[in-house]
Amino acid sequence: MKKNIQKSIRISQDIYDVLDKFSGSSFNQKLENFVYRMTKSEPEIEKRIKILEKREQELLRNIDRLRSIETNLNTVKRYMTEVAKMCNNVPLLGQQKLEEVS
Repeated sequence: MKKNIQKSIRISQDIYDVLDKFSGSSFNQKLENFVYRMTKSEPEIEKRIKILEKREQELLRNIDRLRSIETNLNTVKRYMTEVAKMCNNVPLLGQQKLEEVS
């Protein structure tokens, strides 16, 4: 036979509201259903947390890799800008030499 244990608890209104949404015809049944569901769900929740933590680590590694690529691309852009500036100056130098010969 199931032994009933009588306990008095104090809870906040927020917790009461959560428990009150659970199925059951009385507060005791709602509390029991809540505890039972959470206890039964805990292994699955832990499993999902581990999967999400692993995914988070993968995403952080990808972010680091992409930041490195961005840094390299910015370096190439800076070099290309310098080369473009040099190329823009080349015709002026060539024109200047032609004018000196004339």
